[in-house]
Amino acid sequence: MSLSMQPHDDEIDLIELIIMLWRAKVTLVVFLVIGGFAGGLIALATGETYETTFKYKVNEAPPFRSEEQIYADFERHFYDRNIISL
Repeated sequence: MSLSMQPHDDEIDLIELIIMLWRAKVTLVVFLVIGGFAGGLIALATGETYETTFKYKVNEAPPFRSEEQIYADFERHFYDRNIISL
């Protein structure tokens, strides 16, 4: 059985790609500057908003621990007093 060696048409010529990008460098830089400027304006206009939620539920608590003890353990291990509540 003989397989013929056919050239692949789906290959990318890297030299040709680099030459094409070099010729279009002004257009690329213009769009990069416009995109960066637009992103900066959006970042300045929206302000900082951070929000997170965490739901904690114990399905099977040990019988010797009360609900108050479980929540006290949670606050001791996971609560950060440096977080400012809004």
